[in-house]
Amino acid sequence: MVQPRPSTPSTLDDIASLLRENNRLLNEIFTGLIPPRRSENEQVPEGLARRVNVVTAGTPVRGPDVKVNRGYGVVIRQRNHTVGAPFGYAGFSQGDLSNTNTRIEMLDGDSFVVRISNLNKIWFDADTADTSFEMFVEM
Repeated sequence: MVQPRPSTPSTLDDIASLLRENNRLLNEIFTGLIPPRRSENEQVPEGLARRVNVVTAGTPVRGPDVKVNRGYGVVIRQRNHTVGAPFGYAGFSQGDLSNTNTRIEMLDGDSFVVRISNLNKIWFDADTADTSFEMFVEM
């Protein structure tokens, strides 16, 4: 039987130190303290903006099919109107929009942040025609 080579105290200390640093980094990534990293050579835009317009009140509109990198937050904002202050609604499904317990109700200028994998995971509707919503992702 082959006997394992005895570890020196410095080797064990080094391993323990690396494990602690690994755990610290994993905890920071998990809690979102470290922004996602990308290669310096990567040619990607610094941000992304899309607009969704509810043309007919009561007819839900799905967000565009645009992938969002893991770890990025999406800011969703209802645009201002020139007349009145209509309610707008956002939800994670078309059915969410018809239920006051599952939708997000918004007025002009209201916004919220959500982490989603694709902008098409959000649905929109409004009480007034031609209500617009903006979606921003900072890359």
